[in-house]
Amino acid sequence: PLVLFRTRERRPAEPIDDSPTLGWSAFSSQPVTVYDVPGNHFSMLRAPHVQDLADLLRRCLRGADPQVIP
Repeated sequence: PLVLFRTRERRPAEPIDDSPTLGWSAFSSQPVTVYDVPGNHFSMLRAPHVQDLADLLRRCLRGADPQVIP
């Protein structure tokens, strides 16, 4: 399974892709889970947006294997 964290903001030079999975569904025989996260490609990795990303990532990891993340 694939999980895609898709940013809500787009940078001005970023191409517009209307596909919800941004093409990643071609690489999986299972549905791609898509989460919209605040920020853009760069700002999602900085405060304050990185906390939202970390929370979602933690939830995904717990769902994959509860023993991995306490």
